[in-house]
Amino acid sequence: MFIIKKNKAYKNKIINYTTVYLSTAEYNRPAFLKGISEIATENGITSWQDDKATMIAIGQGLRKARITGSVYETYKKSIANSKELRMMNIQKGYNMQ
Repeated sequence: MFIIKKNKAYKNKIINYTTVYLSTAEYNRPAFLKGISEIATENGITSWQDDKATMIAIGQGLRKARITGSVYETYKKSIANSKELRMMNIQKGYNMQ
């Protein structure tokens, strides 16, 4: 049960960071990714770029921030480094909300 709660707390941190960052700051890929990396590291996740839960949470954050259309597609591609599986997981999270 602790692991499930910990994972949910981690996902919520990623969702909230993504939402707040993209709602209040001009998108800066290195700065955004650094923030995600710091949250992941604090939660024991080292390869967050290939972590399905992280990418899904980013997608949820993009949706919550009301990022749509070509801007959404640009952010998704940038965050995922144009990797198909990463983009699919971001899309999955985006579609969940």
